[in-house]
Amino acid sequence: MRLGTIVLVLALAACGRAALLDDSKDGGGTGGGLSGGGGTAGGTAGGATAGGATAGGASAGGASAGGASAGGASAGGASAGGAAAGGNAGGGSRAGGAAGGGAADPCRGLTDSACRLNPLCTSDYCFLCTCRPRYEQCRLKTAAPFGCPPLGCAQPACCANDAACSRPDMCVDSNTVRCGICNNAPSTCSTDAQCDPATTGNICKPRDCACSGQSDCLPGCSANNPCGDGQVCNANTKRCEEVRCGTVPCAGGFSCVMSPAGAICVPRSCTTDLECGDLFCVNGLCKSTLGFCSAAIP
Repeated sequence: MRLGTIVLVLALAACGRAALLDDSKDGGGTGGGLSGGGGTAGGTAGGATAGGATAGGASAGGASAGGASAGGASAGGASAGGAAAGGNAGGGSRAGGAAGGGAADPCRGLTDSACRLNPLCTSDYCFLCTCRPRYEQCRLKTAAPFGCPPLGCAQPACCANDAACSRPDMCVDSNTVRCGICNNAPSTCSTDAQCDPATTGNICKPRDCACSGQSDCLPGCSANNPCGDGQVCNANTKRCEEVRCGTVPCAGGFSCVMSPAGAICVPRSCTTDLECGDLFCVNGLCKSTLGFCSAAIP
């Protein structure tokens, strides 16, 4: 009886152990389920991680795309900036064109005669206490005139014809002498030798405004007493002579004509300065200097 009880107890114990072992296996399965759950959770986490990675990749892709876009924007900006810079450069080019307007000024650098022929231009001169204009520049008619320096001398009343003078004054030019009452005094010489040209530099010349061709000892031509337009000074005789032409053309404002002495250059007839090249139309003839208003010689 006692032995049977012991065997029964042992059997029950064995069964209990078996049940515990089976439960343990199930529990392990459950645990495995939990582990699996954990695995699922891990999978979820892994998915999440993967998702995160994907999201991260997407984010990274987005960032990259954003970066690319930003880069594109930057590149676009750079291009736009380049275009703007190009625009500025273009503007600079246009500004340069405007500045070059001065360089492209149709009047700048022209000679006096060429300036006169351009309807957009005008010549500027300075009168240095005489009526011989000094050409300074050619400019647009709309531009400011050249500023001549102050000289502190009395400027003569220069003219191109009588109309520019107050009556009874007349416009007297370099090659023309206008007389009032003629001078009838006798001559003071008949030859150059009587004037001692070697010592005095004087020669026997016809008197201005003589009544009957009288002559006087008067200074011959020199650097300080130049000849008139279209003439040259003979250093030996100290007399002015006409410029020869024919083989050599006359200067602007002069015409080559035949005379008893041969072909010579004489001032051209004119009505305006445009016909005189670099010279001026004075009393109907081309001259290198303007005339001056003066009373008639008595």
